[in-house]
Amino acid sequence: MTARRAWAGIVVGVLGAALLLGACGGGSDAPTAATPPKPQGALAGDPVLLEGRAIYGEYCASCHGVAGEGAPGPAFVGRRLVRTMPTAADEAAVVRAGRAVMPSFGKTLTPEQLDAVVRYTREVLAPRPAP
Repeated sequence: MTARRAWAGIVVGVLGAALLLGACGGGSDAPTAATPPKPQGALAGDPVLLEGRAIYGEYCASCHGVAGEGAPGPAFVGRRLVRTMPTAADEAAVVRAGRAVMPSFGKTLTPEQLDAVVRYTREVLAPRPAP
């Protein structure tokens, strides 16, 4: 009976961890109802920003909102991101190492991908007005 309880505890723990990872930043393959906004104007064809948009949609939108509006993670719109992390290096450090409930993406994303998603959040999402 004790072995069954131990096994059940392991199964419950693994399932709980999988659900937690899937909730925020898990990179789910499930299609979403909306996609992150495209870069506009002079930025529209920037390949780095387009890559950042794809990365944001895969790893970040589930917590920070499709358009950076937040929920449950902090919002980026309304320049909130730039106020809390004045430089791209500040933001990159948080994305790389994680903070509080935000997972680390330093081993998930290459340095180039990390730079692309930071550029996307700062240049496309952060300047947008808050809803």
